[in-house]
Amino acid sequence: MSQTPSDFPMLGRLIKHAAEAGANESEVMRALAHRDFHFFLTIFIRDDGILDKEERAMLEWLQTRQREGTWYEPPAEP
Repeated sequence: MSQTPSDFPMLGRLIKHAAEAGANESEVMRALAHRDFHFFLTIFIRDDGILDKEERAMLEWLQTRQREGTWYEPPAEP
């Protein structure tokens, strides 16, 4: 797992956008931890029935990270 500082703004936008589409933060974090790309696709489409330019960019970013094996992993719980 290799995150770069450039990943953090996209993660923030992804979490914020998913929350605005109706997901709660724990659902989003669980989807990230389980590499559940379809969760994000579903939540974005369920929001308004279409994928806008920003949603497409976020999904492309997730797909790239998944292919590269650099998907976000939340910190381990103490």
